Amino acid sequence: MPKVGMAPVRRAQLIESVIRCIDDGGLSKATFKTVSQDAGVSAGIIAHYFGNKQGLLDATMRHLLNNLFVDIKKAMSAYSESSVQERIQTIVEVNFDGSQLRKSIGRTWLSFWAESAFKHDLARLQNIYVGRMSSLLRHEFAKVQPRELARDNAKLLLAAIDGEWLRSSLEGDHSDPSVIRHRLNRLIGLLLN
Repeated sequence: MPKVGMAPVRRAQLIESVIRCIDDGGLSKATFKTVSQDAGVSAGIIAHYFGNKQGLLDATMRHLLNNLFVDIKKAMSAYSESSVQERIQTIVEVNFDGSQLRKSIGRTWLSFWAESAFKHDLARLQNIYVGRMSSLLRHEFAKVQPRELARDNAKLLLAAIDGEWLRSSLEGDHSDPSVIRHRLNRLIGLLLN
């Protein structure tokens, strides 16, 4: 009989195993067999918690999305009275801090982005990410700019964030988060002037 309260712990362990498997060989490597071997559990346990491989991948993507937006919300709450520029810079900083820029996390995001063009569930989660990030950025820009300009600037900055993410994922450990943040902060300054 399973221990009461173990489900969240076990799910988190399995999601970390998925991230390690994707880091090791892409989405195709994240099978029930490889994840179960990595986690030291049976494939039946994975099926119990996630149903199938798509359920496991969806849960992993939701986990990454949740972590990103929880971190952004926490960081933004410390800057509630700050300038628009500081608040937007905070969003950028969270996207490129140590926890978000781990090589394995970057590779996992990259794998999901590539597959989202072909898998409806992953495309839906990608759209949630784009919608939430766009909304956050647009809200900040709109405090000092007309609505249409704020919308366009939010799209430009999000494209730059995603571009830097893509590049850092491909470069692996050779990316310097402080250089990325500096580049994006310069762009924020240009978009606000």
